[in-house]
Amino acid sequence: YVGIIVDRLHVHDDMVRLAWRLAADRMVLVSDAMAGLGLPAGAAELAGSRVRLDGVSARLADGTLAGSVISLRDAVANLRAVTDCDVEAAIRAASRAPSRAIRDDSRGELAVGKRADMVVVDHRFSVVATIIGGNVVYRS
Repeated sequence: YVGIIVDRLHVHDDMVRLAWRLAADRMVLVSDAMAGLGLPAGAAELAGSRVRLDGVSARLADGTLAGSVISLRDAVANLRAVTDCDVEAAIRAASRAPSRAIRDDSRGELAVGKRADMVVVDHRFSVVATIIGGNVVYRS
């Protein structure tokens, strides 16, 4: 399996395309998101360090990359934009492939006997609901 952060910062788009061509069925999207995910752009205190958030990354005062603040939903959108893959393939890279990579057959796809964990999104990939173990735990 190939774990890759598709925030368009950690890995160059050309390398994402190459990885997709070579291992699309084994690509695992990784968000690498740190505590700044979802916070507005600007300065923040994370894990005792002062960082600047820009919507994609967190950087230290000297500009050093401290980590990503991209959501998995945005990683799916980026994968589609970079590789021109279909939506189903991109979603598999965020669901089925990670489950297979860790050999967890109980999740990663919707099927009888599997866990009913899912995020329901609309046509813009905005979260409509989150379901864990068949129970709705969030609804927009």
